[in-house]
Amino acid sequence: MKAALISANRNSFYEPLLLHNTALALKRHVASRPNQPLHLPDDIPVLMSQVYGPDFVPAPPATEAKRQAWAQAIHAENQLIGFTVHAVALPQLDPTQPDSRLLTKLAERLDEETAPAAMTRLARPSITVALLHESNGRMYLDADGRRPVDLSAKPDTATTRDILKRSVVLSHPEWVNYFKGRPSVPAWEASPQLKFVKPAILHGNSLQHGQYRLALDPELGVLLQRL
Repeated sequence: MKAALISANRNSFYEPLLLHNTALALKRHVASRPNQPLHLPDDIPVLMSQVYGPDFVPAPPATEAKRQAWAQAIHAENQLIGFTVHAVALPQLDPTQPDSRLLTKLAERLDEETAPAAMTRLARPSITVALLHESNGRMYLDADGRRPVDLSAKPDTATTRDILKRSVVLSHPEWVNYFKGRPSVPAWEASPQLKFVKPAILHGNSLQHGQYRLALDPELGVLLQRL
């Protein structure tokens, strides 16, 4: 397996960097519990954090240089893909009359958006939000206020799993634009599972934005309503 990873190339289905990190993470995980099998899906958040960061498993000296080279190659490729996808959507410009406003807007979008978002820009924009509840100035996982959640602390594995269970993907343009403009949770940025998730703070099982309301119904789930 080690030889296959080292000889992998850019035409592989999976990035060599991810295969390399996955092999290291699995080897270390199994070695730390020699008499216990993998527990899925409970072990997935820990393994993801070791494969995608920030808790990378240290690589042997012989392969660390390759890991750094692969990481740099992925970064360069993502930048190129992001630029190409955005450029396809731009209107044709008259070369004799350059439109600096459009070019400036393109540069701003490339700077503010992440590589994963840019790579999927040809599809309808979407965003993942975690439905949380606020009461008396405190945040809770559920409307009954029995399970508080501290947004200022890095979530552990159990809390991360609970937040993801309360997350949904929205593609309605009004709500996508609304949540894109909302601040991220700094404590979530170190989590590979939550770094792109925005909190949707509900009051009384709903959140209102202009003429729109996002409501959480116990039977129907998330409802997007226009008032």
